[in-house]
Amino acid sequence: EIVVGAAGRLAFNPNSVSVTLGTTLRFDFLGLNHTLTQSSSVNPCSNSSGFDTGFQQFNPHNVSGTFLVDYLVESDQPQWFYCAQDEPISHCHSGMIFSVNP
Repeated sequence: EIVVGAAGRLAFNPNSVSVTLGTTLRFDFLGLNHTLTQSSSVNPCSNSSGFDTGFQQFNPHNVSGTFLVDYLVESDQPQWFYCAQDEPISHCHSGMIFSVNP
């Protein structure tokens, strides 16, 4: 399980995983409102028009298990993701980046 934004931190925990093809990753969204948006290593804070949860995980009470998102790893190539939230600051530029098989 990858925890997103726990205790107000702008972080994925862990921020990187190495897994096999066909693994389902579960993201537990905490904090206020975060996304899991696919990007690239070249442009880690830009949407690559791949997987994107959008801003559907508003969790102001920080309750674990309230907003769970599963992501099926369908490639053994490195994959990059970030949080697209930019209010009040850019979460991505603050280091909120996640990688699969970097």
